[in-house]
Amino acid sequence: MDLGDMEKFFELQSPLTPKENEQLNGFPLDDAWFSKTATYDIFEEMEETQKEFICGAFETTSTISTAPNSPAVNDYDTFEITDEELRNLPVKQLNQKLRDLPKIEASKLRKRRRSLKNRGYALNCRNKRVTENEQLQKTNIKLRIEVAKIKEELSKAVRERDIFKQKYERINSVFSTICTTSAMTLKGASVSKS
Repeated sequence: MDLGDMEKFFELQSPLTPKENEQLNGFPLDDAWFSKTATYDIFEEMEETQKEFICGAFETTSTISTAPNSPAVNDYDTFEITDEELRNLPVKQLNQKLRDLPKIEASKLRKRRRSLKNRGYALNCRNKRVTENEQLQKTNIKLRIEVAKIKEELSKAVRERDIFKQKYERINSVFSTICTTSAMTLKGASVSKS
C-alpha cells in the first residue's frame, strides 16, 4: 500500500465527532468508541502478539496489567514487580521473567532497572562523599587542636628560653663584674706589694 492509497483510505473514513476527538486525545479509549470505528474491527482481527505490541506501546509504568474493560486481552499473566525487586533481581532471573513479555515492555523494564541502579550508585556516591567530608572535617578539627597545642608549647618554650637568656645575661654580667673587680683587686695588690 503506497502513500496515495493510505490518503484515499483516510478520506473515505467518516470524520470524528468532537466527543470522539476528545476521547482520542484523552486515552484510554473505551469499547463504545471502538465500536463506532473501523479500527476496532482491525484490532479484533489482529493476533495476540500484535495486540500486546500495540498495548505495550502505551504502557508507561513498570508494571503490566490487563484491565478488565480493555479490548485487547494479553496472553501473558499480569506481571507486577516493585522497584526494589527490579533493582535487586539478578540478571538471569530478570531475563527469565521478561521472556514472556513483549519486547517493548521488557525494554522498558530493563531501562527502569538501569535507572534505579544508577540512582542507587549516585546515592551511594553522595553518601560516601558526605561521610568522607564529615571524616575530613573531624580530622581537620583534630589537626587544628593539635596545631594549637603545639603553638602553645612553642610559645611556652620561647618564654622559658627568654627567661633563661635573661638569667644568663644577669649571671654573666655579675660574673663579669666580679671578674673585673677581682682582677683590679689583684692588680692593685700586686702593684702595692712591689
